[in-house]
Amino acid sequence: MKIKSLLERLFIDREFKQEIQFLKKIPLFGALSDREAGEVLTIANRKHYSPGEIVFNEGDTGKVFYCILSGAVKGMRNGKEQFRIQTGGYFGEMALIAEIKRSVTVEAAGDTELLLIYKVKFDGFLQDSPAAGVKVLHHIAEEYIRRLRENDDNGI
Repeated sequence: MKIKSLLERLFIDREFKQEIQFLKKIPLFGALSDREAGEVLTIANRKHYSPGEIVFNEGDTGKVFYCILSGAVKGMRNGKEQFRIQTGGYFGEMALIAEIKRSVTVEAAGDTELLLIYKVKFDGFLQDSPAAGVKVLHHIAEEYIRRLRENDDNGI
């Protein structure tokens, strides 16, 4: 998206401004300026999932990062719920770095609206907005380290 049209949307489009504020509440994007968050929204897609609909299966190659705009998802392994993530949460962030296999099956826990960011589009965002990309990648690294420490503390 051209800078001029992005700036016009930032100042004129109220819904777009609300989406930016929502996105910035997600820790991964919290350090971004309004303009940078707007750039992220221009590479994102929305998708509705019905209750029980599969977002992805365990073993699928991860190529998409997801933010929950409304609703909830649950992560399943061997038929057992491993986690549940609600509105404002996110999952699949490692797909922005590497196309690795998904470790769980994720399904919608009710009517759910997701924001999808494909790795290929995120790679373009990194090229066009490297400073903003570094902020996002920095948060992913911090989150990954936190999870590693948590697993280590739990003897995993």
